[in-house]
Amino acid sequence: MRKTLLGGLLAAGLLTGCGGTDVEAQEVSCYDACRQLYGLCMRAAQGDLEEQQQCAREYLTCNEFCPSPGVSR
Repeated sequence: MRKTLLGGLLAAGLLTGCGGTDVEAQEVSCYDACRQLYGLCMRAAQGDLEEQQQCAREYLTCNEFCPSPGVSR
């Protein structure tokens, strides 16, 4: 369930640049989006070691899908 939620948030964030409709809004990098999702996941884990480990795994997986630095989109 949480993976689906986090995946949806990541997809929505990356597609919209997490900037809404504001033309002046800065696009959030893939790595920043992964970091933000990790923080949300850790807060939701509320100290549960198993949940925290899952957050760490999801963070690593998220970063694997980010483009290498210096690669144009």
